[in-house]
Amino acid sequence: MRRQAIEYFWPRRDEGATIAEIGPEIGLHWRTLYGWAKGGVSPQLPMAGFSPVEIIEALAAEVRGPIVVQHRSGLRVEGLDLDALAELLRRLS
Repeated sequence: MRRQAIEYFWPRRDEGATIAEIGPEIGLHWRTLYGWAKGGVSPQLPMAGFSPVEIIEALAAEVRGPIVVQHRSGLRVEGLDLDALAELLRRLS
């Protein structure tokens, strides 16, 4: 991807486009593109490729029983399910 970005960058730059215009054209932040262009592309840098992936449905987690939360102050909250624990943590953070 880096090599392709640099190969796209220089001709567009010669046409008068700014780096702030070129970056979004190829889906990169201009600072990333600037760093790549400034450093050049190493000939040893391999071409990135893609591998096929398979998305599978995750299995539901086994619920073992009520959750107990105990604070170091001694406060103890018992009987929470996962949703209640998530809400408690959200409110405390």
